Amino acid sequence: MVKSVVIIFSAVLFLNNIFKCNQKVMEKDKLSHSKIELAPDEVYTLEVSSLGSAGYSWISTENNEEITHIDFTTINNKDNKAIGGAVKMMITIKALKKGSSKIKLVQKRSWEKDVPPIDSLELKVVVK
Repeated sequence: MVKSVVIIFSAVLFLNNIFKCNQKVMEKDKLSHSKIELAPDEVYTLEVSSLGSAGYSWISTENNEEITHIDFTTINNKDNKAIGGAVKMMITIKALKKGSSKIKLVQKRSWEKDVPPIDSLELKVVVK
């Protein structure tokens, strides 16, 4: 099962690279600004740390879904098997059409309603 998922994920990444020439990748810690400019169909990928093994997940709390589409993908790290340890996550933002979208992402446990997120990120995406 795990090998099948890895093979499928590798195939998706391969096809993603073939069909999406206009892709930008950035690590959250190296993000120097919160404004991103994209063309329609361009993809921006952000790599973040997540405490997914401790129950935390990154979610979008604000996004103009007519302008941008957001996907979250956990990167399998075979070397890190610590319970509660950090894992890498890819957040992919695809520009759908011209306009602007304010995106707010937070890392929190879904069942903790009155607890603030442990991390957050706000981006303004302008699609030209």
